[in-house]
Amino acid sequence: MIKKILPLALLLLTACTQSSVQAPNVPPPPVAETLDHVYQVAEYTIEYPNAFTVTENDTLIAEEFEIQGTSFTFPESYRAGNVLDEAKVHIGWHIGECENDHPRTSMTTLGGNQLDKKEWKGAAAGNLYEGITYTKYGSPMPSAPTKCQNMLLTLYMHSCNLGSACSDGHTGVLDKKPLIDMFTRMLGTLKITGIRS
Repeated sequence: MIKKILPLALLLLTACTQSSVQAPNVPPPPVAETLDHVYQVAEYTIEYPNAFTVTENDTLIAEEFEIQGTSFTFPESYRAGNVLDEAKVHIGWHIGECENDHPRTSMTTLGGNQLDKKEWKGAAAGNLYEGITYTKYGSPMPSAPTKCQNMLLTLYMHSCNLGSACSDGHTGVLDKKPLIDMFTRMLGTLKITGIRS
């Protein structure tokens, strides 16, 4: 009888020990917000979540470009548990090359719009800057036929380097997926009603 009881006791002891082990304290991912607000100007409309902050006449520096436009800044909840310092969706215009100057292999379709996709990144003083920019090419400008007034749609992500520049309780690694998912959802609602010339 003792031989039969002993294995059962060991099994119960193991089960109790395993159930007492707590999962690591990992912050939950940001809630998938509803796109319940519409931003509208003469050139486009786009939907965005209520928790985002809208800033008009915002200047974004991405790579070598300085882009004037409107930004939609992600709320604080997206910073929990990672090294993200700031993230925003920025829509603006830049005078640059025309569509014929670029290979067609980088083109993609979002929200019914043909867009040219480019990923980029850079670093300075322990800070990391990276993003995804979609370009909607405009028509050649009358004053400069070799240049076009292009619409740039950018996901901008600024994070700190844990080894040198992190402060304000930053921990972990940059979780890009929720940011990219929201950016893609917003672009899916984009309706372009006019391109600047």
